[in-house]
Amino acid sequence: MTGPTTTRELERLAAIERKMDALDVERVRLMADAQRHGASWEAIGAALGTTRQSAWETYHQRVRQLLETTATHVDATEEELLESAGAILTGIRARRRRSR
Repeated sequence: MTGPTTTRELERLAAIERKMDALDVERVRLMADAQRHGASWEAIGAALGTTRQSAWETYHQRVRQLLETTATHVDATEEELLESAGAILTGIRARRRRSR
């Protein structure tokens, strides 16, 4: 049984999840920008408080996809690129859920 308090908590939880998704997209965008300007995975890992290897294993595919998307959408606005990155993230999360 779900009462009013539980419903509020679940709504807040869903709102936090949306914010975390948006922050995750922004994190990947910033990593792609850093890579585009010559940052190494070692420097990115240090900025994330982790190792180069861990950062690369966790993010390299998404960063690469974003960089490729950016290269093919040269005339796209930042908002369009972020939407594209969001679509990539949604696809990755769907694949993770299916593999569980």
